[in-house]
Amino acid sequence: MELVEQLQKLIPWAAGLPLVPKMLVSLVIASVAALLLAVIWTTPSQEEVKSLEVVKTIVKDCYRRAVFTRTHAQMSHEAMFSSIAECRGRVQKLAPEVNSPELSQMTADLISALEGIERQNNNQQLDFKKIDFYKLEVLRRLTSLAGVVQVGYTIPTNLTEDVFFSKEEADMPPIPKLPISQ
Repeated sequence: MELVEQLQKLIPWAAGLPLVPKMLVSLVIASVAALLLAVIWTTPSQEEVKSLEVVKTIVKDCYRRAVFTRTHAQMSHEAMFSSIAECRGRVQKLAPEVNSPELSQMTADLISALEGIERQNNNQQLDFKKIDFYKLEVLRRLTSLAGVVQVGYTIPTNLTEDVFFSKEEADMPPIPKLPISQ
């Protein structure tokens, strides 16, 4: 009873409302409570859970230096293109298993950005700015996907300066940067 009295003191205007407005306020409060309970108690379907697991795999497969490193910092463009082609192939293979329309579109956009990088491999003169533009698009797509599935690591927000010489090094995760101490 004391709780009710405290609430009445907190919002005294509500206690003095006529019957119809009280009913409307009560209906709004009950609707919000019902919506909150539905969100809390509704479990995702097996299909949704599988879709999220596939997206986690996609993000993990793309977590490689070849994707996160600026083009000019790479000592082997052949290794970069090979690693990115492998990454795109894995994503493309898994994409049909993503059932959510929103996640499916994000995955398709990721494939498109990876293909943009690969298309630059066919040019006689590599356009580093274009390649880095597509890499930044890949980072944006990965950040969006990682946010949905809540991976346990951070996707870099910008391209790094990691150097690699071989395909094996290009496939490795980016090197974490330690904060500069002041």
